[in-house]
Amino acid sequence: MTRICPISGVEVDDLVVLVNPEDERDLIEEVRTFAPDWQPEQGISARLLDHYKVKLMMREGIIPEATRSFPIRSLDERLIPPTPYRMNANPHYTGRGVTICFIDSGFYPHPDLLMPEDRILHIEDITNPGRPRSYFKRVFANSWHGTMTSVSSVGNGYLSNGLYRGIASNANVVLLKTMENGRITGEHIRAAIQWAIDHREQYNIRIINLSVYDDYEMPWRDSPVSRAVEAAFAAGICVVAAVGNDPTAPIRPPANSPGVIAVGGTNDQRTRDHRDDTLYHSTFGQTVDGLLKPDIIAPAIWIAAPILPKTKDAKEADILFELFQTGDSKLKALLQREIGSTGLPESLLNEENPEVIRATIRQRIEQLQLISEYYKHVDGTSFAAPIVCSIIAQMLEANPDLSPPIVREILLQTARRLPGRDVRRQGYGVVNPKAAVALAIEESHQHNHGILNSPQLGPNGDTIVFFFHNHNARRLNVGASFNEWQWETAPMIPQGDGNWRFEIPILPSGKYVYKFVIDGENWQPDPRNGYREPDGFNGLNSVFWIP
Repeated sequence: MTRICPISGVEVDDLVVLVNPEDERDLIEEVRTFAPDWQPEQGISARLLDHYKVKLMMREGIIPEATRSFPIRSLDERLIPPTPYRMNANPHYTGRGVTICFIDSGFYPHPDLLMPEDRILHIEDITNPGRPRSYFKRVFANSWHGTMTSVSSVGNGYLSNGLYRGIASNANVVLLKTMENGRITGEHIRAAIQWAIDHREQYNIRIINLSVYDDYEMPWRDSPVSRAVEAAFAAGICVVAAVGNDPTAPIRPPANSPGVIAVGGTNDQRTRDHRDDTLYHSTFGQTVDGLLKPDIIAPAIWIAAPILPKTKDAKEADILFELFQTGDSKLKALLQREIGSTGLPESLLNEENPEVIRATIRQRIEQLQLISEYYKHVDGTSFAAPIVCSIIAQMLEANPDLSPPIVREILLQTARRLPGRDVRRQGYGVVNPKAAVALAIEESHQHNHGILNSPQLGPNGDTIVFFFHNHNARRLNVGASFNEWQWETAPMIPQGDGNWRFEIPILPSGKYVYKFVIDGENWQPDPRNGYREPDGFNGLNSVFWIP
């Protein structure tokens, strides 16, 4: 059934209705500059809505007018909005004063990290610690992955006039290279994590990003990498790991660790409209130990990242965009001179129509996933994990006293579940930057690390104690298999500072599942318990066993 757009009068398959007008007030005003009497409940065609979103972003300075660095001339051309805009991140926090340690294949000191201020506090080759900083100014094949993960997270967009910046665009970084002879070993990952622990105070390392993984699936206690992750967690460092990009693969260290924040991916369709969000093809499932991963998901496709400078790819990108912007009279001459440095077909030299030439150039630009001569868009959970790191940096800037368990708890509790999508593949849902920072600001209490795991045996071993942390709940209960889900019979007791406690006598041997019930309505799994399973209603139950 087709419908008529009330603004354009064009027949379309469906109309988009803005369900939260308060959150889209600026967009509504932009539409009304053309159609003053339009009401959000009337709906609007998706194409026209995108048109006004682009105009609004240009008006707000989020994206510039068409230039060589951002060659968007019409709505038919590919648009990659910057990550902070797409995720509706709080613009007042940019990770200032917080250091993220990136452990990856290799790195190049990119201008988005160096200019106008050098934010690379230290760069080290774990495989060969004697190498000087000048070594990294050379470009190697292993440099590209770590450069893209770090810049997409904390780059300031220097080469795009601030456009393609990360959410934590003022955070400091420590960069640790772990690839040797084309391979990243578990021993080098472990050594890099230990290096970060040993130097955490010197560089104020509060976060570790691991977009790398070990070769083998194993119990976390048997993995030197996972044990190092748990040591970093205990030392006060938040550890974030990508789960991988193969739904059929196992969860390997470090993503299998209890304390790690394991990150899968979502496809946000490069917009702020979350109604069409889908899942990325991330690795997911139970670890050998029975932990369900990922814990959370973040955008893993259409991510703006830098092209590695001084490479063949960088040269071709520069030429392609120069060709695309060159006037008709000079286009053929420039094409003839530079075509050998591009992947354009030689047959293009015989074409006389400038528009056909440009269309071919545009196809090549899109084939290479280029955004400008300095940036391209990339995909993978390797880039979802750094986004989560950048949000944690915001949280720690807003509240430096947050401990890793509380950071993890806030991220999980504020995540947004994707309705109708496999809960095993998304964990608690899509990370929510604005809500996470807001809750971080509210959190002003110190917490007893001894009660940050739930449930646990009481001091005499004859009771089971559950803990939950929530400042806004008026009442909390426990609904569980052991009370036949009669949650009203199991009230939690407030302990102050947002902490709640519930204790029962030790249960018979067996498996038990439970949830916390907030104010009699909101059922949530236990964020302090990594053992969980689908509840049959696109949600999660927390799980524990009595031997």
